[in-house]
Amino acid sequence: MPKMNRFVLAASLALASSAQAAVVVTYSGSLDILIPDDTSTGLASTLNVAATGTITELTVSLDLSVPAGQTGWFGDLYAYVQHGSDIAVLLARSGATTSNPFGYDDSQTVSLTFADDATNGDIHNYRTALGGGADTSLAGPLTGIWAPDGRTTDPSLTVSSDRRTALLNVFNGSNAQGTWTLFVADMSGGYQYKIDGWGLNITAIPEPVGARWAIGLLLGIWVLGGREARER
Repeated sequence: MPKMNRFVLAASLALASSAQAAVVVTYSGSLDILIPDDTSTGLASTLNVAATGTITELTVSLDLSVPAGQTGWFGDLYAYVQHGSDIAVLLARSGATTSNPFGYDDSQTVSLTFADDATNGDIHNYRTALGGGADTSLAGPLTGIWAPDGRTTDPSLTVSSDRRTALLNVFNGSNAQGTWTLFVADMSGGYQYKIDGWGLNITAIPEPVGARWAIGLLLGIWVLGGREARER
């Protein structure tokens, strides 16, 4: 192979490699919306992501609070994030078991980040993970990084033993661009939370449009260089 061809091939591969460098984009929205009580209709909030790229990792933030003068019941809540036809279940009546179908009765401010590899583990069992036991109410806000619930059973029937198949990795390999929807519902009556805000942190490989053009040009030069070398 002529020296110029070897150089062009190396340059092409270098460009291809640089085009695959992952970037992180963050989108968030501030809200102050009361979640309708005792209805699966719930409410939806959307974020529009302009950046294109193939998702390799995703985390979701969610901030909730109890309206002034009211009481909340965190175990009432069901929540998921949707993009296209893919859905990841964030909350599915945390604490719900066959012996306690109503879940945890905590009424604390909530500021969570959901990540599949969270060391705290499954948000569904957060009381046990925090060391207080399933019957010990929270003494303060629920915070930190937790793995999403992921259970796809009917949220009115969800229990801790259900399989977790709808985690955030369902979005890996899809394009980040477009509408992302957070859906939250309060599945039992008498207590309420409100959504203060939510957000996305997306790690993605950008679409290498410019790099593809450059690689095509260099490969064209390579072909022409090889042809000229053979004709001499």
